[in-house]
Amino acid sequence: MKLRWQRLLVPERLCVPQSASAHRDELAPDIYESGRSQFQKDYDRIVFSPAFRRLARKTQVHPLSSNDHVHTRLIHSLEVASVGRSLGVQAGAHLRAHDVLPKPLTPEDVGVIVQSACLAHDIGNPPFGHTGEDAVRDWFCDPNHWHYLDPLPELAQVADFQNFEGNAQGFRLVARLEKHLDAGGLRLTLPTLGAMLKYPWLSCERGGRAKFGCFYSERQLLDTVADRLGLLPIPNAGYQRHPLVYLVEAADDICYRILDLEDAVELNILPYTRYANMVAPLVGRERLNEAAYARSVKDRLALLRGPLFERLVEHGATLFAEQLETLTLDSDHPGLLSISTESDVAEFMSAAKVVAETEIFKNRPKTEIEVGVYATMGGLLSVFMSAAYAWHAQDGNGVGRRVLCINDLLGSQAFTPSDDLYASYLKVMDFLSGMTDFHASRLAQRLSGMLSLR
Repeated sequence: MKLRWQRLLVPERLCVPQSASAHRDELAPDIYESGRSQFQKDYDRIVFSPAFRRLARKTQVHPLSSNDHVHTRLIHSLEVASVGRSLGVQAGAHLRAHDVLPKPLTPEDVGVIVQSACLAHDIGNPPFGHTGEDAVRDWFCDPNHWHYLDPLPELAQVADFQNFEGNAQGFRLVARLEKHLDAGGLRLTLPTLGAMLKYPWLSCERGGRAKFGCFYSERQLLDTVADRLGLLPIPNAGYQRHPLVYLVEAADDICYRILDLEDAVELNILPYTRYANMVAPLVGRERLNEAAYARSVKDRLALLRGPLFERLVEHGATLFAEQLETLTLDSDHPGLLSISTESDVAEFMSAAKVVAETEIFKNRPKTEIEVGVYATMGGLLSVFMSAAYAWHAQDGNGVGRRVLCINDLLGSQAFTPSDDLYASYLKVMDFLSGMTDFHASRLAQRLSGMLSLR
């Protein structure tokens, strides 16, 4: 398969305004402008967006942790972006060496595309991380709540809620909601959006695939991005993936495998000695012995982190170059590092996954909080979905004061007479997904009737 990099890296933006008075920045006539490339502008737009800022108080793995050293979604996203930039630069150098990197792009431009996509890869996640996603799905799949979904005219719309995905919410956010509402959102470049779209298909097109990356409401935006990037359609299964997606996934895999373990050491879930034995084949005994003389466990982790990242990043970039023309773009891929034949890499990635799934994710204090997440998210959904249902049933006329008050709480996501039921439900999910962990916990408590003085 010959990849068409001229289209895959085209520096055009989503929903470019057509008026003569449109700002030159949006028309993007040049790759480089005012000292920044169009791809660097993507990075800046994401960094300064309110949705990105809220990641500072959203769960990565350990919800509502009182330990300031434990990762939040914001820190995780910044770290993944840093690793993604390194992977992207090395991939860009490979493209240039094989004379397929479009001029005047540089390897650094490829690095920034991957960096920006990594920065936004979790921007649509609801509060409480993956448990928050599970709680939303659980609520909509409960037979007691099916009456909310029965009136929806499309099965694809029902599937959006019963299979709710932070990835699809993230695409909706950057392509529609943030900054330019219904006019391109952040108006990111197409390559950044392509690299961010890990799952370029709808919920109803998943087939046997675990995840999806676009709600039914954004299907036309997905069509536009895919068409302009030259991503080929797959019958009834969405589109092929952008090849840079594999670097975004690799950066994410590298970070959460390493840093979930570090957090586990920090929280005394995992002994440092076990961590050291796991990373020893990757960093070497000499570096491990040097780290042993550090004044604290935190310093030991920091000393090992650099060589550990370096080994995995270099290997990930090598795998990308080797696999580039044979990547399976039309299905779930196990991930670059998962197909490694290097024993030290393969064994570490496998062992880290086992430890995470059997010990870190099942840590008792974490599990206790996560059980509470179902009650918190379920309580919020019951309040706001019932209001959306009642609003639609009466076209916003004659609804009671409770529904009016709930609608006021939605702020900019408030229901309007022009909203259909699906649009109203999406507004509820926009509102709830945008919450931080603490905001969701506090609001759920207040709406349940557990009031307290300020």
